Amino acid sequence: MGTSARISKRGPRRCGSCGCPACRTMTACARPLTRGSSNRMRRRSDYFARRRKGPHWTLFLPAHWRWRRSMTENYYSVMRRYDEDGEPTFRYCIPSTAYIRPCAKIAGDAASDGAGLNSIADRYAALTTELPLAGAAIMGNDASGEIALIARLRAAAPWLEPAIASIERHLLIQNWAGRPWIAWRPLCLVGPPGCGKSYFARLIAEATDAGSGVLDLAGTSDNRTLEGTARGWTSAQPCWPALMMSQARTVNPVLVLEEVEKFAGDGQNGNPLATLLTMIEAETAKHYWDRCLLAEIDLSHICWILTCNDSAMLPAVLRARLDIITVEGPGIEHFDVLYTTIGSNLAKRWGVPAAAIPALPPRAIRVLRATFAQKRSVRSLRQNIEQLMAAAIPRDRGPTH
Repeated sequence: MGTSARISKRGPRRCGSCGCPACRTMTACARPLTRGSSNRMRRRSDYFARRRKGPHWTLFLPAHWRWRRSMTENYYSVMRRYDEDGEPTFRYCIPSTAYIRPCAKIAGDAASDGAGLNSIADRYAALTTELPLAGAAIMGNDASGEIALIARLRAAAPWLEPAIASIERHLLIQNWAGRPWIAWRPLCLVGPPGCGKSYFARLIAEATDAGSGVLDLAGTSDNRTLEGTARGWTSAQPCWPALMMSQARTVNPVLVLEEVEKFAGDGQNGNPLATLLTMIEAETAKHYWDRCLLAEIDLSHICWILTCNDSAMLPAVLRARLDIITVEGPGIEHFDVLYTTIGSNLAKRWGVPAAAIPALPPRAIRVLRATFAQKRSVRSLRQNIEQLMAAAIPRDRGPTH
């Protein structure tokens, strides 16, 4: 039976060597096959390729390379959709959670091994495993079509709309690119004391499932808190971002640096702002050298949030690497939202149900509203609510749970 008859009876088969779109998309190719031993080899490789759902040349690769190639194809899988005008649009998506190994290998510690102690490599072994890029649970859209995290932030802190809009832009790009994890450019919130900068940063950290950490740089005299301590000292520990990644078991925790402009040192023992530059710059953070791990670690996926009262006190090189957002304090129209949110946060901190929080009398709420209208400070309002709730608890009442 000739080649043309075979094609007409069984349908065209792909030759696997011409590189046409049919071969690349695993559909039938009309190019006839040649006779001889090469023809038999092509038929055999073509058969196994169809069985394995991939090009025939992948059979000659080791199993782990075939697995890596399949993971790459899943990473860049394309879904075809159509916009309002009927034009086709393409969206790259990841069908499952992405994982990254932050550190390839931690150098051994012979001194600790000989003393029978846990070595640094054992204590921070989680950094050499595949850790997830978290945040997929809050990256989905709610009933109104808004990202769940953004909707929660707007409901809890509506007066911080400029900062929320900045984060929303980055998360929209993440969703469009098929990257279901939280990520944004390092953000710096600038505003007067008590306007809600730290409250907003902690709200984001609590809302995400990526883990969080808060570090106050006010009064810091050196950079050891941020950079860690080099190996050789008894107090040796990795840099602060690596510690947070190891504790949270994620690659992209939300890390908050408060009062970054109030660094009190003279720079002789290290400047934390200079150390911060290498941690927030994407190129250097991806290959950050940790002096305790004695290895490179990837810090490029960390979500940074900085707070300060005056951005002019920050170095120009640091300001160029930040999205600086100026925020104002909440208005009197935001009192009800703040009162409800602060009450829920206090219940969570005390470990009691929200319904167990003592209800304040109307007169106390009127006093709180009048005081808040004068100061417009979230910190002061939280302190006043906590004091009034403590006074409203009956003295003879036992535990609620």
